[in-house]
Amino acid sequence: MDRKLVSFVCVLGAAGCMVNGKPLFGLGGARSTASSAAPTADAAMPAVAAGPAPSSYAWCSGVKPADDASTAYALQTQYPEVALGSIAAMLCHPDDKAGAQRDAIEAQRQAWMKRLGMTEQDWATDVVAFANIRHTDRISLAVQPPKQVAWSKLDPIDQYAMLAKTTGDSAAFIVQPGAKEYLADALALTETGRVGYLEYCLHSDNPVQWAVCQPDIDALDVGKLGGELRALKRPAEDKMVVRVALAELQTKLVTHAGEVKAAVAKDDAYGKLFELARAARTEWTQQREGRRELLALVSELDDARATGSRKAGAGCSERAWPAFQRAIAALGGKAFDGVHGDREMARSFLDNAVGIVMRDPAGYLAANALASCESDSDLVTRALLDATQTWPGYRGPRTSAVSKIWLAGIELDQRGARLDMIDTKLPLGFRDRQPLAFDGYADDVVASVKDEGDSVRLTFAKASELQSKCTSWIKTNRIARIRPDGTLEYETRCAQWIKQRVDTTSRPIAIAKRYAAGLRPGVFVMASSGIVEAVWTKPDAAQPIAAFGVALK
Repeated sequence: MDRKLVSFVCVLGAAGCMVNGKPLFGLGGARSTASSAAPTADAAMPAVAAGPAPSSYAWCSGVKPADDASTAYALQTQYPEVALGSIAAMLCHPDDKAGAQRDAIEAQRQAWMKRLGMTEQDWATDVVAFANIRHTDRISLAVQPPKQVAWSKLDPIDQYAMLAKTTGDSAAFIVQPGAKEYLADALALTETGRVGYLEYCLHSDNPVQWAVCQPDIDALDVGKLGGELRALKRPAEDKMVVRVALAELQTKLVTHAGEVKAAVAKDDAYGKLFELARAARTEWTQQREGRRELLALVSELDDARATGSRKAGAGCSERAWPAFQRAIAALGGKAFDGVHGDREMARSFLDNAVGIVMRDPAGYLAANALASCESDSDLVTRALLDATQTWPGYRGPRTSAVSKIWLAGIELDQRGARLDMIDTKLPLGFRDRQPLAFDGYADDVVASVKDEGDSVRLTFAKASELQSKCTSWIKTNRIARIRPDGTLEYETRCAQWIKQRVDTTSRPIAIAKRYAAGLRPGVFVMASSGIVEAVWTKPDAAQPIAAFGVALK
């Protein structure tokens, strides 16, 4: 039973503590000396060497007597928020039964400390403060993620809160599909933060999700987590919330391992998911240093988005645009070989080429930075923004794993069954979507290029074609339709056709100067609303010499 989904009613005395009308642990009220149920074993509980308990503890001076504590509570192994308080109370203020089982209670204390990565120092500070809260209140303790704080400034507990949170404002970044993978990648992830990510992950029954977070399961280090919490100047309650979450996670991981084993045994396609996720993480680690500057830029813009600060995002174009240019230039013309647009099919070059950029890790990161910075200020940034909002991308090892699985096209053995992929819907832009003014388009050969300061004006080669034109119409007596007012409309037909030459020269168009790469008389361009999508040496050339405003080799 997930105790966070049930209501707790605790009545002291004979009635005991009730969970949805049923007795919790089958125990009575204040320091009951009898139990109708034996303590429950937990597969995640470590074994410790039994030994005699000390006759007293220095930290007992801070522990208050608790009428909701009992020996049975102290010896149960499933619920640390109940057990730890009772252990402290029964060791410091024992009843008759606790006195007889003092060694067993001390053994449980040692086991919990080992399981949760705690030291005697932690016990004397955090656990004592925690124990002095009634366990019905300890159960409901939580930490909330901070608002409008730069992600790079989050401490380990803030990371935990951000990654574990699954409810709240539906428009908030952290509850959007794919946001947890992006956020975990964007953070300098701590072990405390990893607990939050895994808590989120194990809520899922999706093998794709399991595969993506398996490397984090393998990497989880309780010792590191203990050190992180010990170093924080946070309330004891906050630290204990994380430790309670860790204990619940450890219990879930035992069951989860069996579920993973069963899924892989059922269909080896599931095993491939885990292989891909591990390979993606290895590849990311190997290539991370080469993307250091891009990652630093994206991190700055992630912080600017998180804080909502205009100043934090000021001047970002001066950094994002050159980074984007370098990424596109590195792809080269060969990457866009054979890629064109088709206006009649309502497909532009951008529509066909943006996916190529998104599948390249450096291209994705540069596009992420530019789209975040400029949102949909023109057709290029709009295309990039739309793509980065719906593609997992390569923000780090987890998003890379999702992308790798998407691209692998794995099929399940069961006909008709499909993998439940992790969808993505990330609001990366700094501003709300804006309407773009349409200023015409031209898919044509350039006649001239004129510098006009912040823009260049393109004119196009003269062109004309013979078109048929009707010069005389005859009305027939056949009804074409009945108008809403009841009058009849009759068909007409052409009685005389002539051929005439019509000027089809594309009208001049102004282009923002940063999209002027490759422009010269004689080249063929696809241009629209102030931008050049791509430039070719001739209309039927396979590879462009410029794309997205960037010269290509």
